[in-house]
Amino acid sequence: LLPFFLLLFTAAHSLCAQTFKLKRWGLLCNLLLVTSFSYSQQTDQLINSGADLTKYLHGTSFPHRCFYSKKFDEILRSRTKNKWGHYDNISNEEFNKLNFLEHFIHSMDYPEWYYQSCSMFGYEMNTLEKIHSFLPMQGEGFRMSERQSEIIESNRDSTIALLNKCIIKREFISQDYKRVIVNLQGYELIPELINKLNIENKVKDPYILTVLCLLMRMDYPLFREAKIYNELYGDSSANFVFSRARHELAISFTQNNYDTIVAYATNYYNLKKSKPGDFVKIQGGKYYVGDTNHLLNPYRKTSLKSYEISRYEITNRQFELFVKSTGYVTLAEQGKDAFVFEPGLDEFEWIHDSTAYWRFPNGQTRGGIIDKMDHPVTCISFIDAEAYCKWAKVRLPTFDEWEVAARGNSTLGRYFFGDTNDSISVYANVWKGTSHLMVSKTEDYLTTSPVGSYKENPLGLYDIYGNVFEFCSGIPDAMKDYQNIAVTRGGSWWCSKTACSFFNSVDIGRVKKEASFSNNGFRVVR
Repeated sequence: LLPFFLLLFTAAHSLCAQTFKLKRWGLLCNLLLVTSFSYSQQTDQLINSGADLTKYLHGTSFPHRCFYSKKFDEILRSRTKNKWGHYDNISNEEFNKLNFLEHFIHSMDYPEWYYQSCSMFGYEMNTLEKIHSFLPMQGEGFRMSERQSEIIESNRDSTIALLNKCIIKREFISQDYKRVIVNLQGYELIPELINKLNIENKVKDPYILTVLCLLMRMDYPLFREAKIYNELYGDSSANFVFSRARHELAISFTQNNYDTIVAYATNYYNLKKSKPGDFVKIQGGKYYVGDTNHLLNPYRKTSLKSYEISRYEITNRQFELFVKSTGYVTLAEQGKDAFVFEPGLDEFEWIHDSTAYWRFPNGQTRGGIIDKMDHPVTCISFIDAEAYCKWAKVRLPTFDEWEVAARGNSTLGRYFFGDTNDSISVYANVWKGTSHLMVSKTEDYLTTSPVGSYKENPLGLYDIYGNVFEFCSGIPDAMKDYQNIAVTRGGSWWCSKTACSFFNSVDIGRVKKEASFSNNGFRVVR
């Protein structure tokens, strides 16, 4: 009977998906089918898994209404419903007039983009009895549009504050809200998420524990070294990540696993709160950038929206996590065409080393990064940096955003610390010798240094000059005729006062987007 039942299940799901176009009906179909498929085994599996802390578990996929706005309600009611039974999108003019609370309501409760899935609902039978390693796919229905997502992500602090109120206010937290918490890396919400679990007496939401795990997975080494992490995320290869097996990967919802994850999450939260944030906020507004008579970067006024920029350059440790999670292969690995440096070369001369890539940024004969995990990642291209950003849900700064952050609230001059570069070695890892033919006895590092090794700028940003050139998005008008060029800024460990000397807030470097050098890296914004 099993093959017949599976065929019936597939047909029923397909019929539901085709017959009911509204999100709530699609969710209802899934709920009814999954319930019929797994409920008969629920009790035994819960008992066998040792989940004595609760008799029932629940998932929350239904809409989660938190706030109401009369103004937005009036705007919405003035619209007509389309063929999907959904309100037509509001105009750009109306969208731009919304305050952030109204944007939050609009984005979270009235998403604009319709998504139709062609895949079969494929979770394992006892999906609610496990602590999963991922949040369920949304499936068919409406999702945030690009303009909605941009508002939510660019106003992270306000979004986190409203999400916190929602967690306190509502009985359940919907999957849509949980995905936003993970996308924003909202560690600030951990105490309320744990409190929500503790006050759920009769039912427990296993996906809250999933949220905690996904928050810690990004930047908590102690959790990634734990046994429970390997049980949840054991295989990070690309073939596995996109396989059915990954959807079935989970651990039993037991008291011990519950306590273990909550303990790790509590320690993680305390660690994050005890040190400066990983990002520094830059308020939106009008800023002066550039320098008088500079050919590439003339003095001008620029207007920027608020953004947050990473305090440190992206490290080998962070890039390794990206590679392990996605199976990504850099361009230098594929083309074996990275460029590296060694003392004794003429100025601006580099060696093509087919063995060099991010794990061996100076070639395999010069050693790897085992003892350099906190150094900035190098031997990557602009294209590789963008791939990391897409995975980490961040982006590269524009060349103007980078400059405003680099200046550290100063409006004039080439350096945030004064008018001359006499004290540059206090603030930046740069080449101290008069040439690259030999290494100066006063050299701190031959190549990269651990991020944060030198004095920060007035905003608390480290290595904004020196260490590595940093990729930026966009190009100045004066470079529009260049083909396939990426912008780099801030200088590097290779730059000296007599060669390059781009360790300042004004100069703009350039490199081919596919090129990989051992002195190019990046920081990110969100």
